[in-house]
Amino acid sequence: MPWMDNQSRRALRWAEIWDRFRPLTPMGQRAKKALSPFMPTEVATWECHLDEQERCLKRAEQDPDWESRVGESLSRIPDVEPVVTQLERGGVPPIVGWFRLKALVWHGRKLAAEWPLGERESILRDRKAWEAVWRIVNPGPVAQPSFALDDALDPRLSSLRRKVAQWERERMDAEEERAREVERQHHVRRNRDGEWIVERESVPYRALLSDPRVERVRETPFEGVFRPLGTDRGRQAFSRRQQAEEELEQVEQEVLASLAEQMRPHLHNLRQMLLEVVRIDLQWARIQTAREWNGIRPRLDADAFRLEGAVHPLTASALARQGRTFTPLDVTIDRGATVVIGPNMGGKTMAIKTVGLIAALGQFGFFVPARSCRMPLVSWIRAVIGDGQDERDGLSTFAAEVVRVAEGMNRTDGGLLLLDEVGRGTNPDEGAALAAAVAEALAASPFWSFQSTHFREVLEVAGIRIYRTAGLKNPHTWKDDGGVSVDYRLLPGAGEGVPRQALLIAEGLGLAPNVLEGARRRIKGTLLREEEGDGSQTAVGRKSD
Repeated sequence: MPWMDNQSRRALRWAEIWDRFRPLTPMGQRAKKALSPFMPTEVATWECHLDEQERCLKRAEQDPDWESRVGESLSRIPDVEPVVTQLERGGVPPIVGWFRLKALVWHGRKLAAEWPLGERESILRDRKAWEAVWRIVNPGPVAQPSFALDDALDPRLSSLRRKVAQWERERMDAEEERAREVERQHHVRRNRDGEWIVERESVPYRALLSDPRVERVRETPFEGVFRPLGTDRGRQAFSRRQQAEEELEQVEQEVLASLAEQMRPHLHNLRQMLLEVVRIDLQWARIQTAREWNGIRPRLDADAFRLEGAVHPLTASALARQGRTFTPLDVTIDRGATVVIGPNMGGKTMAIKTVGLIAALGQFGFFVPARSCRMPLVSWIRAVIGDGQDERDGLSTFAAEVVRVAEGMNRTDGGLLLLDEVGRGTNPDEGAALAAAVAEALAASPFWSFQSTHFREVLEVAGIRIYRTAGLKNPHTWKDDGGVSVDYRLLPGAGEGVPRQALLIAEGLGLAPNVLEGARRRIKGTLLREEEGDGSQTAVGRKSD
């Protein structure tokens, strides 16, 4: 079973959160796709990872411009991984590859100077390694960010470059001399494109038509366009320039091959530099993402999830756009079973999603949207929330739910199981019995579970922790307030049992009074029969609104 399956990701809205996590480098964007959570055996690495983010945030507080400098350096690093791989395989990168490689080293050196280091060993500390690679890609005395095959790399470069420039000047001089001769003779002047545009039927037009030193390139009904033809001297100079360019290209290839050979002893360090830049990029992106929800560092607790002021950032953002606020929730989930009760629309499902999302974010090394967070690292997260109908296997909502609950409960390693109203997809009697039995089994399990329910039978299970949602604010004011108002806080204890607020909700949402009155009569009749010892419990008697 994967650490978190696709249904759980959808339930927690993980893809929307993950999309906000945006590394700046092409390598970081690829590495994001391969990221995995820190597992229970990686606590020390997880702690170091979070320590580093704390150092970065402290540095940002001390130096307001630090963030922009780091972000600027990361954003300018191109895709270097193919270049490093080519070198590792014995190849010779083209000049564009060396441009990218130099950009990595140029901006990587800046990152190495800026990044707050901890105690662990890192190539960022090894300034000699950076300088050794830097001298290869920047052999000249002047440090510059762009790559060039400096004349200092091979004395033949300067000689051949002079030849190319010399023969190009010779070619241009020959063409210029020819053009001036034509202009003196025919009293015409070139435009900025080096062409003569003359009126048809004019004397210069007829003269240029018969001049062997020029050619007509196009004409309109009113004008003709001419340009000078090349000269023997110019063609000879062009041929010699081409020959010098071919020799220069050959020498440049030899120089690039020499650079590759010089780089090979440093390939291990170069690969480590690339990996460090990617790691910094991912850390940077985590910090920027968590800033959106004022994230706090999660702390290790091997026994329980202890959240204070927890918020689901996507729901909080949606409420903020409506001028509303998300009421943060406090909750502790020990090993075994924790149950939350409350009316429909009271915030039970949102509480489960908030806990699951914070657990996932924390285990992926993010600062989490809460005022305080202590949590274990778990081997898996499974969320059974909403309509789990499996169209591919032809399973009903109830059947698909049972399959997924069974997969979670059959695990023997420590995980987090999130269950939203187990048994609601079948008849109330069996649903209540199933929900209570699941809670009883989970209460004795070695992992963590958080379960919502409407069934009062679940509350009778021994050994469970019970929360109830603060729930709905006054439904009679919804029309004045502009919509449904929910208080997402979790309050310890069952209070008076499973709440009954469905009719209040229906009334606040505008259901006809005669329908509401009919429902109240039926509830009253059911309660009277129960008090008289009828013994028959209807759906309303067994399952709360």
